[in-house]
Amino acid sequence: KVNPITIYNIWHRIINFNVTSTENYPYHHMSPSNRRGFIYKGLFVLPRQSCSLYTTTRNYTNYPNGSHRLEQYLMGGKLFRIILTNPISIFMSHNVNYGHDRLGNYVFSKLIYLISTWTRIKFSHDLSTSELAQKYFYDYYPDEQMPIFTNPCHDQMLMNLWNGNHSMCRIFPQFLIVGPQKTGTTALYSMLSQHPDLHPSKKNFITYEELQFFSNDTIYLNGINWYLNQFDSDNIVSEWSMNFEKSATYFDSILAMKRIKALLPHIRLVMMLTEPGARAYSRYQVRYNNHIYDRKCFF
Repeated sequence: KVNPITIYNIWHRIINFNVTSTENYPYHHMSPSNRRGFIYKGLFVLPRQSCSLYTTTRNYTNYPNGSHRLEQYLMGGKLFRIILTNPISIFMSHNVNYGHDRLGNYVFSKLIYLISTWTRIKFSHDLSTSELAQKYFYDYYPDEQMPIFTNPCHDQMLMNLWNGNHSMCRIFPQFLIVGPQKTGTTALYSMLSQHPDLHPSKKNFITYEELQFFSNDTIYLNGINWYLNQFDSDNIVSEWSMNFEKSATYFDSILAMKRIKALLPHIRLVMMLTEPGARAYSRYQVRYNNHIYDRKCFF
């Protein structure tokens, strides 16, 4: 079992690949129109579609459930709609089929003919793989450049790729204190930390008691294993034991909420609310004492 991140690192560092594709992101069971891509350390990972020609070479006459199903698939069917709804479509032929699959040649030759004849879609013939990736991420879908980490504990396929050890799933926090700033979250964090069954994340020299994993792009790219390493697995000794973390920067970050939902879909969120004027003045005092003089002092 090899972690896909390890594979990406090898491809990028040793083989010098800079573009690849996957059909398993963000979830392997998603429909082709909902698949997404991402960029990981300079490696462009494009979403790959499914052509449903399976992994063995088939002839036209022995297509499953009859050749008419294949024609329906092409003539306005699923494969036709995939091309129609994706500006860039990537299909993969397995090594057994590559260069020998007459049915594959027939399918895509006819599909291109149909689209060229009956639609106004124009095919591009002069883009390299790298140029295609650049166009996808910078022209069409700039929001997909950063990866979104999903929880492998909820998907057996991802678990097998990750490490296959379900005991690791207990290390994930059970609740997050998400802020906002200057509302007493640090005091709450300190008091909860004194409970024998509640265990906060480890402190660090940069963000102190806060991880800021979901709100800081640089920290987020450290990945799931880094995040779990910020919690002490030895603390989870009973069914009542819980890990938790506090990061006030999560409160007003839409991106942080998306990342939290993807990795921790069942997490409990704890928010501290106070009188807005008092909170703003407290925030101002902190910034003033740190010699930060700007219009954002109250926010």
